[in-house]
Amino acid sequence: MRHRIVITALIWGCFAASQVEAVLLVPEEFQTLQARVTAASRGDTISVAAGVYQGTGNRGLQLTGDDLVLLSRDGPGAVTIDCGGADRAMEIGNAFGHVSVDGFEFTNGLGDLGGAVLAGAVTCTFRNCRFYRNRATLRGGAVHAAWITQFIDCVIVDNEEHSQGGGGVSGGWGDVSLVRCLLTGNRSLGGLGGAIRSDAAVVSLTSCTVASNYASTAGGAIFNFSADVYLKDTICTGNCAADFPDEIYTNASVLAECTDLDVSQVLADEILVQDVFFSDPLFCDAAYCFQPTGNRKYDLHDGSPCLPDGNACGVLIGALGRAAARSGRGRLLPWPTPRALSCWSRSASTTPAPTREMAPAATRIPACRWRSSRRAGDASRLGTRSGDDSRNRQAQCGAPRSQVEVVRVAPPGPWKLVGGALGWAIDLSLVAGFLGAFRGI
Repeated sequence: MRHRIVITALIWGCFAASQVEAVLLVPEEFQTLQARVTAASRGDTISVAAGVYQGTGNRGLQLTGDDLVLLSRDGPGAVTIDCGGADRAMEIGNAFGHVSVDGFEFTNGLGDLGGAVLAGAVTCTFRNCRFYRNRATLRGGAVHAAWITQFIDCVIVDNEEHSQGGGGVSGGWGDVSLVRCLLTGNRSLGGLGGAIRSDAAVVSLTSCTVASNYASTAGGAIFNFSADVYLKDTICTGNCAADFPDEIYTNASVLAECTDLDVSQVLADEILVQDVFFSDPLFCDAAYCFQPTGNRKYDLHDGSPCLPDGNACGVLIGALGRAAARSGRGRLLPWPTPRALSCWSRSASTTPAPTREMAPAATRIPACRWRSSRRAGDASRLGTRSGDDSRNRQAQCGAPRSQVEVVRVAPPGPWKLVGGALGWAIDLSLVAGFLGAFRGI
């Protein structure tokens, strides 16, 4: 009896291992991506050959959350899903599984929620991916995710939404985490969060560059309705909004460390900073807000305060390092911007020398904490861009008061409450739909 049990266990173990470790090839075994996705089992890796995938069967993909991996076999940039403006690239459903996508480019996608990717109650990891020129009619120009989502070494550029916010990425209940990502040229024409919008989950950025994004109302970089925003070793500057603030809005806290950020353009319940400064990062060739950035360079000139030798933290700040070709130093994403010359090699006759060095002492902010008194009638109104209201801030830090940036606080207006409630309702219906489909399987 014991031998029979052991043999049975070995058979089941081998079967499970074969399920987990299966690597299935496109287009060798299946002509379209959807055909392979439909045939996939839990734990499969779908290895996709280099090429541009277009047309029916290669867009509008329906994935489950059964621990699938989509892999660009020949590395980042080799596989492109071009939706041709007809559909989004993929919809990821099913309850509480995990999907990993590595090395894909998504372009010309169109959807209501998520121009390139819509994810329901599923944990998603995007690694070495590029989201370029996708559009959402509701929210999440590139990606809308209701659950936990992570972006690692990704480029999110020139996407837009037209109704509820999140020109690049829109999140719901699950935390949104970005590591070594570049977010530029994304637009929220619906008004909230040019690069990122989240409703009820933490937004965390580590070693990212967030610049040249635009929101038609508030939060040119980030809008988070009711949860914290964390920034570490990140450039968040040069974003803009038609209303205040240009950079970050949240009803909760902003915590920033070793970050290039204009704190006067942050609106939050509480702001905690450590070694935060506001200075021109000296990008090689940045765009103004609302301009396409796909052909611009966001690596750094020599002398940038975001290089390790230019800041008090002694670390590289942002997603890109020193201009690439000079010495190979600094991180480079796997998606170099298509400029023939690196900025360091341009002559002074064609490129003006940088005019700003390290930020002056008054804008280099030491470890400091601000908290709002939130007294009725004391908070400045959203949209008041001139002057600082110091009555509603209590600064607790070692610097003299004159060296502390005063940050205004506004109570959430009705339009924000309505927008947040609508976002929650959309995510509830989205998750309920996925769960209903899951029960019916």
